[in-house]
Amino acid sequence: MVKMKMAAITIDSLDLSFSIVTDHIFFPLDLRDVRPVLARNGFELSHLTSPLPVRPIRVGGGGMIARKENFSVNMDFDRNIVGLSGKSSERIIEVFDELTKILKDEMRVDLASRARYYEMVSHYHVITNRKPSERFSRICEGMEIFEKIEKIMGFPVSSFGLRISPKGSDPDEVEWFDVAVEPDTPQPNKYYCGIVFRSKEKEKVTQQILRDREFVRQLIEVIESE
Repeated sequence: MVKMKMAAITIDSLDLSFSIVTDHIFFPLDLRDVRPVLARNGFELSHLTSPLPVRPIRVGGGGMIARKENFSVNMDFDRNIVGLSGKSSERIIEVFDELTKILKDEMRVDLASRARYYEMVSHYHVITNRKPSERFSRICEGMEIFEKIEKIMGFPVSSFGLRISPKGSDPDEVEWFDVAVEPDTPQPNKYYCGIVFRSKEKEKVTQQILRDREFVRQLIEVIESE
């Protein structure tokens, strides 16, 4: 795991993905064509569970089709998604750019020109010297809504975590983020943090990737300051 220590906070990166979703009606890539292109450009092809059908049958579906370094290349031909998953932050952007350039130069498929949005998804464990459930219980102390819920439930309650999104936005909008922080259920001495960040602008998403762990650190510091 990739680890970052700042003061009394340890951040373990569990996984990170960076993808592009296009607006193609018919996705202009075919697995039979993509595989040899990636292979001759230094990508390790994933094993096929069954032979590819002969043309003119179009190959769709999705999943991991190749690897580069410690990144998986994931394509979903039915949902118009091409992306990488791994753990490194800065390097995932470089490999993503390499992948999309290969598709543009060798297959004449410019994904960026038809981008609906770019998306980053990350997950972390965060360890501090405090118990997460106690911190969230402290945050909601004295809040009227929890007092009302306690009357309904018949016993004391508290928040199990924090979840935030853009004010006034809906989850199906392109410009969107979803940040969840809560005690990790199997290991309640840790925080679990999951982040989804998407935008039409690639730079906004890459900047979030580059600052993601620092963002998590600052978020935990705010939670523990209450």
